Order: sequence, then C-alpha cells, then structure tokens
Amino acid sequence: MEKLRDKVILIISPQAWGLSFVSKHHYAQELARRGNTVFFLNPMSRVRIEGGARLTRISPRLSVVDYNEVFPGNRRWIGPLAVWSQRADIRRIRRVIGRPLDLVWSFDPFRLQFLGDWGAPLKIYHPVDFHSFWGERRVAGRADIILSCSHLILGKFSGWGKPLHFINHGLGRHFLSRGTRAAALPGRFKIKAGYVGNLLYPHLDWELLFRVVDENPAVGFYFIGPFEPGGNLKGNNNFEAQVQKLRTRKNTFFLGPKPSHQLPGYLRAMDLFLMSYTGKKNMERLANPHKILEYLSVGKPVVSHYIQEYADKRDLIHMAEDNDELPGLFRRVVAGLRAKGQGKIVRRRIAYAAQHSYLLQIRRIERILFGAKEK
Repeated sequence: MEKLRDKVILIISPQAWGLSFVSKHHYAQELARRGNTVFFLNPMSRVRIEGGARLTRISPRLSVVDYNEVFPGNRRWIGPLAVWSQRADIRRIRRVIGRPLDLVWSFDPFRLQFLGDWGAPLKIYHPVDFHSFWGERRVAGRADIILSCSHLILGKFSGWGKPLHFINHGLGRHFLSRGTRAAALPGRFKIKAGYVGNLLYPHLDWELLFRVVDENPAVGFYFIGPFEPGGNLKGNNNFEAQVQKLRTRKNTFFLGPKPSHQLPGYLRAMDLFLMSYTGKKNMERLANPHKILEYLSVGKPVVSHYIQEYADKRDLIHMAEDNDELPGLFRRVVAGLRAKGQGKIVRRRIAYAAQHSYLLQIRRIERILFGAKEK
C-alpha cells in the first residue's frame, strides 16, 4: 500500500502558525517527520508581502507560506469571477512553492475553495469545526474525501456522493512521553484545576466558569492559553472584561499561551481539568474539543460540559448532561480525588489517548486514501 511518505503536501489552515498549536499544526509536523515536504498555508496576510507570497522555513521539510490576496474578499464572490480571482491567488502561491503538489489538505472552508486548481491528484477536506458558511460547499464538492472529528459535521455531507470518514482528533507525540516532569506552578493550593484553551473563545460559558471558580475557593484554577487579543488563535475580543473580572479572583492564575511541547509538564502538575463551554446549546460546534485527548494523556479526571463524541465514554470523563449540573459534579470529583483504587481508570484514560497519536491517525488516513484508491 502506498504511504504518506516522500510526498509534497499543502495544508490550508484557518489558524496561522504560531505559539499555540491545534490539529493542523500537529499534522504538519508529523507529516514532515515522515519524510514529506510540507507547506503550511497561513490565512491571508494583511501586511504587504513583496511579490505577493513568501516562504518561511520552520524545519528542513516544513515551511510556512504567507500570501496576499490578489483580489481581497474573493471568497464571497460567485460565478466565473470567483474562479478566476481564486486561481490568481493559487498561481501566486504555487509559484513560491515551486514544486508540483501530491496532496492538498484543506481545513478551511473560507478561502481557496477550488481545490482542483492546485493540480494535486489527491484532495482532502477536513473540517474540525462546524461551519455555516455557504462557500463550504465549494471546498467539499471538489474534495476526493471528507474527514472530520465529528459525526455531526460529517452528517452535513451525507448524500453528496463523497467518501466520509470519522478521524478523531490526534495527540502530539510529546504528550506520550512518560519522563516529563511536572511544571512548577504559582500559589499554594493543594488542589490544582487546569484549563487549557483560548479564553476569548466565543462559546465559553462565562456564568458557569465563574460559578465553579467562586464555589471552590480552596481550589487553584490555572488557565493556560490566550486571554488577551493577539497570537495565532482567533477569539472574541468582547470577552476582555470577563477575563479581567476573572483575574480578580484570588484562586485564579493566568499562565498565558505555552508552546505545545511544554504543555505535558503543566498538565502533569494538575489534579483535574475543567471544560466549561456552552454544551448542548451549541452541540454541533462543541462536539469534540481537541484538548480532551491532551487531558486524558496524563490520566487525571476531566470535568466537562456535554460533548457528543464522548457521550458513550463516561468512564473516561465526568460529563454533565446539562451545564447547571456541572458545578455540583465538579465538587464531587474534587471530593473524590484522594479515593483509593484510581489507578485502573488512570491507566485507561492514558491508553485511550495513546490510541489517537497523530502518527496513528496518519496511518489510518493512509489506509483511507490509498486503500480506497487501490480498489
């Protein structure tokens, strides 16, 4: 069977390369480690670039591509004008890449939607978030296969005549190292609750988060991730007031974004983890958060809102059916932290996370791509 090795691969990402990593960044790194030449395409730049596009080398086999749109806003155009304008962008980017592509792998429904114009024999559309943008049909309709970490998202494309495959989120290899030391944390709280993620995320349940923090004054809450505008992950700047209010609590600590390779040390320093998004109110958009696997990789308890893809895995995470139930659930989990007999469930969480490393996910995708092609 043919493998994803020695290929030239373009990844189209809606999140830029930067300090905070999500699935697109991890896939790019793992594919490069396997001997592929990977080009990671950032969202279009608002800073003028000489020649319209440029490469930045990250490692010998991984480069980031920045570009200016020839005709800004063309993602919303319709008809032949849309095709013509996006082709101009694609030509500009292909010139700076300078090599024929074997695979174009798009995670982005909002731009460069005509995948066939890249000239690659294989085209993947891989939505990891739920989108309601009408232009998504352009990308999905021109892909050879559609992958997603959510069955709810895949359901949007049933009846399209496209191969649909569920591929869960992946786990970076550094989360699987057992020799990682716990990071030193500020404060003197005996119980430490970790929260990893963007505090400017639009579907965060702020009322719920304040309830949990205020009802557990003996627990230290450690927030890792963006909490102010800037960085490579987008957010809702209207939440700055809530962030400042949360920072006034004596049991909250804001550690800021951390490089992905440092996260395992911080996760090991925690006693449990908190997820506090809006749950069933936005079930399609919150069906499978990426950070769950990272939490599970250290075996500690996870207290969460309702997550569709983990509804049948309540042996792994403590899931509230409704957000109003979550504060009480959090208190019960804290009370049971020192209970005996926790080793078995700790090992089960770690084993489940290890089954979803990015290396194993790429092998699964290889079987989908080349196994189906051979038939």
